Amino acid sequence: MEAAQPPLRELLARMPSLSGNDVLPALDRLADLLSKEIESRSAEAPFAFTAAYQAIRDLPWEVNSASVVRALQLIAGYYYLSAAPMQGVEPATLCVERARRLRETVPLCKALKLLGLLRAETGNLPEATKACSEGIDVAQAAGNTQLEAELWVNLGLAQQYGAQYSDATGCYDRVLALSEGRPEMAALRKLAYTNLAITSLHLNEVKRGLKAAKQAVEESGEPKDAEALWQRVILESCYTRLLLEVDAVLDAKKHARLARKYATESKSELCELMAEIAEALVDVHTRKTDIGLTRLKRALQRARNGRTGALQDALYATISGYEFAGQHDIALSYLHEALRIKGNVKAEQILHSHLRHLSEVDRTIDATAGAALQHHHSVLRGKLDRELLKTQIADLEQATVAAELHDDTTGEHVYRVGFLTSLLGKELGLEEEICFLLLLGARMHDIGKLSIPDSILLKPGKLTAAEFDIIKTHTTYGADLLAKSNIPQMHIAEEIARGHHEKWDGSGYPNGLKGLDIPLAARLSALADVFDALSHARCYKPAWTVEASLEEIERGRGSHFDPDLTDVFVKMVRRLYEQNQDLDAFLAQDAKSSEYIKARREIAAKLKGPDGHAIFDLRR
Repeated sequence: MEAAQPPLRELLARMPSLSGNDVLPALDRLADLLSKEIESRSAEAPFAFTAAYQAIRDLPWEVNSASVVRALQLIAGYYYLSAAPMQGVEPATLCVERARRLRETVPLCKALKLLGLLRAETGNLPEATKACSEGIDVAQAAGNTQLEAELWVNLGLAQQYGAQYSDATGCYDRVLALSEGRPEMAALRKLAYTNLAITSLHLNEVKRGLKAAKQAVEESGEPKDAEALWQRVILESCYTRLLLEVDAVLDAKKHARLARKYATESKSELCELMAEIAEALVDVHTRKTDIGLTRLKRALQRARNGRTGALQDALYATISGYEFAGQHDIALSYLHEALRIKGNVKAEQILHSHLRHLSEVDRTIDATAGAALQHHHSVLRGKLDRELLKTQIADLEQATVAAELHDDTTGEHVYRVGFLTSLLGKELGLEEEICFLLLLGARMHDIGKLSIPDSILLKPGKLTAAEFDIIKTHTTYGADLLAKSNIPQMHIAEEIARGHHEKWDGSGYPNGLKGLDIPLAARLSALADVFDALSHARCYKPAWTVEASLEEIERGRGSHFDPDLTDVFVKMVRRLYEQNQDLDAFLAQDAKSSEYIKARREIAAKLKGPDGHAIFDLRR
């Protein structure tokens, strides 16, 4: 094996043969050497960290110590720093399990903090939320305010990555409250203010963003190391864009120059890119249109060779520049590219997490079953084992809840739609197994929304025709993703995802199907989806009453909806409403079993404001 520096290479070669009292001292030494390896960043580091993880992964559970946890943290951290977060998830997960067995606050909080960050980097907002929420609980129980604030920061970052900017804002407000009058937490305060500026920019809350950016600059001082330079470039670039929003061009120029100054000092390609974008946008806003747009295109070309996140940032800045210049056709072409990139990245992230989860489910079954039970499970896999199927699709279900948070912050919409669809199936006399597949499949009807650019999903005003065309693609993205899930029973979910916006008269999308050409599962879920959307508040409308919603459904009979199914649906919902005083609670009862929704509710409870409302927005 070719790995790292000689001492580390030699230790890794000896690890498999160690036993008894020699193991723990060797693990202490391994953690120290891995720490040095991260600092040196030698060419052999990838081999070293791979070999180190293999050695620790194979240790029996009774061999456990703070050094084992520290080594796993270093391994997971190395993958994070190396822009390979997916590789870091497994060692970080093992690190959390090992840390739990130590029953010590600090190692467990640090392990959960790292796992949350890696989960966020891989686009898994539900798992990131759960990890950070658990860490906050542990830190609060131990009275460790510093660790609690660090975990709130990471939770905020996870919400940012998931475009849940209002939720992220609540997390950073919490950090500021915890760090008030605590000089030792100055760095966390500065980071919270910087991130508040970023979330405010995305939410178009420019006044708040400018105030946060100004405060961050005042608390920053001159950056003295690589990380401080990186954070300052982010801050100055964001400040520049906020100032341009209020046409404060002279101040924007000043902060763009500062972004350039610190980027040059950092010698970081990514910092240089961010500074270039800030300067280019200033050029566009000062009517140096051709120069600014050329610089934006140059920055975009540089970004194509780096991280996907940097490319997406560059694309959105380029779109903004062309829109300001009035060149909407070119802006639209870049928006389509952003859609394609986000769709591909999200699909890869979700499928990677889902397929890894599937392999873990299979390993659990194989590890706990004897030969006879294994045979029994193999038979069940050919039929419909409800509990197994629910376990298999857990990651996909969580991803769907995350996809809907733009419209429904409670996360319960998908559960209500799923239950209503299955109840309608039962009303029609469909088989029990088919109704169960409708229950699960309808929950995932909008999973494709994860592919839609945030600038469209979060747009406060009316969508243009071109933007609505992009929204329509969530049907095909979702269906294609589910088709790759490696679960045979997902064919109904795929039909629903693709066809729930088709209309009886052929005016729907994506394929303009008409009448009975629309799959039955899609016709059923369309009724449930539209009814639930009508009867609940959205950013663009208040909630309608159940009766008003049903009347609107009836108006769509024979045009939007299957006429026969409409009659059955309306009659069924009226009966359900009479039988259940709280129809929402009845339809969303399965949401109680969602660990992700539970974690969001726990976070909301921790962030109660002085008026009794949750800052972490779970209100309809």
